[in-house]
Amino acid sequence: MSFSVLMSVYCQDNPSYVEDCFRSLAEQTLLPAEVVVVEDGPITPKTGDVLKKYTSVLNIKRLALPKNVGLASALNQGLKKCQFDLVAR
Repeated sequence: MSFSVLMSVYCQDNPSYVEDCFRSLAEQTLLPAEVVVVEDGPITPKTGDVLKKYTSVLNIKRLALPKNVGLASALNQGLKKCQFDLVAR
């Protein structure tokens, strides 16, 4: 079964929490086929480093928005980038 994971990050997210999220995903029995991460406006360099660290492990696909549009709008844009019918949030 192939599925996508969809999430959004923004400048005020704690990079260690983002890393905890990715670490948890990487340790699951059933890995997602892709993780679509919407960067809701510019993110911090530390959060960017976390994304780079897990990109190959989790097949992270990044969608960078030029400005913060809010969680609902960011996720709706990210949903369009998900390849699978089943999307975990």
